Amino acid sequence: MSVHASQKTAQRDRIPASEKLALGLGQAAAMGTHNALTTLANPVYNVMMGMSPVYLSVLTGIQRIWDAFLDLFVGQFSDHLRTRWGRRRPVILIAALPMTVGFASIWFFPRNMGEFALLLNFLTFSLLFYTFHSFYSVPLTALQVEATSDYHERTRVASIVGICTWAFSLSNQWLYPLIQSKVFVDAVAGVRWVVGTSAAVYAVMAFAPALFVRERPLADSAERNKGEPFFHALRETWHNKDFLILLGVRSVSQLGYSIVAILSFYLNCYLVHGGDLRAASVIQGWLGTSYVVASVAAFWMFRLLALRLGKQRTLQIAAGVLIVGAIAKVIVYQPGWRWPQLIVTATNGAAIAGISLMTTSMLADIVSEDELKTSRRREGLYCSVISWMDKVGSSTGALLSGFLLVGAGFDVKLGGHQAAMTLQLMKWIYVAFPLVGAVITVLLAHFYTLTEARAYEVKRALEIRQAQP
Repeated sequence: MSVHASQKTAQRDRIPASEKLALGLGQAAAMGTHNALTTLANPVYNVMMGMSPVYLSVLTGIQRIWDAFLDLFVGQFSDHLRTRWGRRRPVILIAALPMTVGFASIWFFPRNMGEFALLLNFLTFSLLFYTFHSFYSVPLTALQVEATSDYHERTRVASIVGICTWAFSLSNQWLYPLIQSKVFVDAVAGVRWVVGTSAAVYAVMAFAPALFVRERPLADSAERNKGEPFFHALRETWHNKDFLILLGVRSVSQLGYSIVAILSFYLNCYLVHGGDLRAASVIQGWLGTSYVVASVAAFWMFRLLALRLGKQRTLQIAAGVLIVGAIAKVIVYQPGWRWPQLIVTATNGAAIAGISLMTTSMLADIVSEDELKTSRRREGLYCSVISWMDKVGSSTGALLSGFLLVGAGFDVKLGGHQAAMTLQLMKWIYVAFPLVGAVITVLLAHFYTLTEARAYEVKRALEIRQAQP
């Protein structure tokens, strides 16, 4: 659908570039710390330190389930909070530093730590990290969702935030190659220096939203949120058909991708490079780079497509790109084929960025329609529910990934001598799960009903209501 004159964004609904950037820096810190943890967990704790991938999968599942359920209560807490500085910014400010310190603590373990002690170290500090991560990321996402009431400006905000998030995550793709470099005495020293430096940078970025982003003032009707029972509010979100569709899209795409995400590392190291970890780590950095570059470009591309085709159709196109990437894996993952892997990571990056952009923008539309129906502002609750679903999907995927890896016959002690059948099974698992998730996403998006025209009807109705004494 083209943008008609009556539906162009009014100047009062536009968000200053400085605030978009501050939101982007905050989300980059939140996603950067989480992505660094998921990127480094297996290479450091399994490949470097010898911990079983099954143990890692169980621990990762525990930490993500803890994070997911905590999000629900943080969202409700944030919606009900009333301070002179707003509902979101004080929580973001308080959680920023503990989140980044907790992230750094995961990696500062003694060199000769036994497996059980490593297990306790990983579990304890990752739970600490995710506790503060929840108190930081949920209010931050709610702050982004409520930033503007305009249909198209929501997509612009989401695209700028997404570009910042993925652009800064580029450094995460080179953490493991840097750890493996000869600059450090050993890999443990590399982990400490590389991750410690990253944590310090993320700590600075994490304060930006609390210091430089304004909160929209609450309308009088939003005071009805106060005292609303948690489970009553939660139940109402599950009666919203379009929100359920959005939850389904996020969960199947997240689950399908999370189950196999780590297999990119293992296939690169053991199928393509035959166990040469140093050579594989360099290519792994370039694979991550292609993922990020494609993601950044995709935020711009899908934003333009959404202006012309609508959010529903653009979401389906993004899922279609993920299907192409899944099929490409069948061809490009071959022994010695180092650079063709870039095709897969680039298509994956573009697709995941498109799905993230569209669903974030759609969520803001859904929250506004909910406000019109209920006279309640519940951005925090909606954001926490969708975050909960994301994390249930990712935790389930993380939990299954280690078992699938071991079930396929992978044994880190064999190094580059993994059985040919093992490597082929890993490859087909890497193909199948994202492919199924992407197909389901296309089908679910077909039933989404909140169009551009309806979103502008909601906006006008809310403006009329808020203008009344």
